[in-house]
Amino acid sequence: MSVECRDGTTSWQMLASLKASYPVQVAEYALAAGIEEEPAIKWYVPHVLTKVNPRYHKRTHKFGFGIPKTVEHALRIDKEHGDDRWAKALKKETDKSSSCF
Repeated sequence: MSVECRDGTTSWQMLASLKASYPVQVAEYALAAGIEEEPAIKWYVPHVLTKVNPRYHKRTHKFGFGIPKTVEHALRIDKEHGDDRWAKALKKETDKSSSCF
């Protein structure tokens, strides 16, 4: 599978390695890309997504701060509160490493 790194480069990674390292992200990507019926992941998507802790998706706040589920949601929270906490956190994470993993 071709993977795009944070620095914009691409590399080929084994799907088995990605499934082992990033199970939820691979399953969510498969759904978003409409490839959940492909033989290599057909069984995998429902298996992984039923194992995800349902309380994680229900949690909306922690320590009084909203918890975003996407980058867009994080930036929307910043806009609603008139600050840039999530934007700074996102920048810090992306600047931390310029490698793929």
